[in-house]
Amino acid sequence: MPWITDEQLTSAVKSVLQLPPSAALPGHWAELITAGNAAGYNFCRAKLGGRGYSPAQMDRWDGRAEWNRRAGLYFTFSEANLDDDQALEQVERLWDRMQDLDELDVTVDGVAVDPDNAGGSGDVGYGDFDTGGDTFTMESTL
Repeated sequence: MPWITDEQLTSAVKSVLQLPPSAALPGHWAELITAGNAAGYNFCRAKLGGRGYSPAQMDRWDGRAEWNRRAGLYFTFSEANLDDDQALEQVERLWDRMQDLDELDVTVDGVAVDPDNAGGSGDVGYGDFDTGGDTFTMESTL
């Protein structure tokens, strides 16, 4: 579930389009905003998950709403097929900014946190790796 509501993203879309808060967007924007919000949320989680942050850390992340908004705007406007040069420049700026998720310090209550599985592959394992009792024989099938 996204960290911001579709209504919050709708408000952000209106702001970027320089529309008053009371303005109604054309009907097709509702679907674009819902999809953009979910895509933005999933993008942020995928980026941070790839860096080793756990779902619990992501859900406590101080910047989750800000980054969900930013990514949601990117995906919403990307799908809107805008042909306005200024809007397209905004989309490019949003994409460039989202690349900061590759190195951004993740903070919880203002304190930077390390990924839960720093340096790990994310694989589950139990116990020590021991091959001392393993035997290997090769049998011919000829």
